[in-house]
Amino acid sequence: MAAAQPLVTYVNGLDTPKRLRRTWMLEDVFGPLGIRPGSALEDACENVVVDVVSDEKSFRIRPKGWRVDLDAAALRPLLVAAIVGGALQQVVGDDVPAELYPAVVPLVVDVDGVTLEQHERVVTIPLTLALSPTDSRPSSTELQVRFNRLSPRARAELGFDDFEHFCERLVRAARIGDADFGEVRVIANLDPTSIRLTWH
Repeated sequence: MAAAQPLVTYVNGLDTPKRLRRTWMLEDVFGPLGIRPGSALEDACENVVVDVVSDEKSFRIRPKGWRVDLDAAALRPLLVAAIVGGALQQVVGDDVPAELYPAVVPLVVDVDGVTLEQHERVVTIPLTLALSPTDSRPSSTELQVRFNRLSPRARAELGFDDFEHFCERLVRAARIGDADFGEVRVIANLDPTSIRLTWH
């Protein structure tokens, strides 16, 4: 088994261009992770990025894709959120709109603690939801506090019920054992506070 590295380290190690192009993201970011071209996982990851950057003034649709000017400080966290959010979306559904994953993921995931075993295509996503081993779901009070950290616009777009449902599905995914969700597979994990995923 190859050593795991933080996903943030992988993304920070990328030679990020000043102009983000679709082909660079798909080939140089997602490709080395084994995310297949044209797969549902690739589409989900790309949708997170496109839905966030499509309002940028520099965003342009081109015959071979799209491009946008972003500095590395904005691009890197977006790529991490796209990879984590795209993978999670395959498992827990689409309660969270793609453009909100960069805001929602840090509320429920220890982003710096997400690890990647690149050769095995395994990502471990530690949840920050406070749960005892017997809790089947986070408390509504805790979820309301986290939900209130979102911007007013994000809260209006997401809604508390969808946020709560998303969090409950995360908890179930962390405890489900081995399970297939199309291209993405949950791997049984002894730690009920993290989700281990792989893809093919």
